[in-house]
Amino acid sequence: MLSAREKVIDGQMKAIDAFIAEIEKTIEQVETKVKEELATKGVITAQKKAFKAQQQLVDAEQELTSEKVIAEAEKGEKTQAAKDCKKEVDQMTAEVKSATGALKGITKALDAAKDK
Repeated sequence: MLSAREKVIDGQMKAIDAFIAEIEKTIEQVETKVKEELATKGVITAQKKAFKAQQQLVDAEQELTSEKVIAEAEKGEKTQAAKDCKKEVDQMTAEVKSATGALKGITKALDAAKDK
């Protein structure tokens, strides 16, 4: 009788050991999945940071391009204004030369009239 009970107890112990081994295996699998999920979360977080940094770079580049366009437009306007101003100065210079020539002519005529 003792031997039958020992066999039953031995069978139950083997079943319990198998159950414990299965539970331990399940725990290891769950731990592995948790580690994988944490690693995936870390990668996703890093990708979000990289995307945000990339977006900031794009925004900065667009702002710089916009500022360059504005600066070029202002440069064009100022260049045109300078050209217009130079034309006016050249025209005034020509008028002054013409007036100087006319004045010399008048001065010569006056001198000639005084001499007579």
